Amino acid sequence: MRDDRDRGRGGVVVAILLVMVLFFLFVLYVLSCGPAVALTSRGYLSDEFVETAYYPLSLATERSDWISNALQWYVELWGG
Repeated sequence: MRDDRDRGRGGVVVAILLVMVLFFLFVLYVLSCGPAVALTSRGYLSDEFVETAYYPLSLATERSDWISNALQWYVELWGG
């Protein structure tokens, strides 16, 4: 038999899953900049596309030396 306390747990689980999915999408977005730059250097993607798609990361690198250094290191791993 379920009581009222059990009903609220489903919402909490959904909220936690939503936060996890959003977090992993953000991580995948950031990690995708390396392959995108590598594909651009090989001519598969245009510079305009990459500049537009990764504009938020560009803003972050302008405001933080740490982020700039980390992304530069990561992109260089991909040969960019």
